[in-house]
Amino acid sequence: MEAVDKLVKQGYPLELIKLALMYIKQDKFWSKNILSVKKLLEKNRDGIPYMVTIIQQMKDYKPVVAEL
Repeated sequence: MEAVDKLVKQGYPLELIKLALMYIKQDKFWSKNILSVKKLLEKNRDGIPYMVTIIQQMKDYKPVVAEL
């Protein structure tokens, strides 16, 4: 919970953190690369926090609806 507390202190609402974790869990790439909440506190090689990257991808996410 320490990582969640740090994210909240950085200004991320708890509900947004929960949504990000749900998004990570269902995403094929992120579910293999972000294995703990602590990773969201880190920055990628471009210096962008993973939390920011995830939020942006959530905004751009377009679910694919399969025809039945």
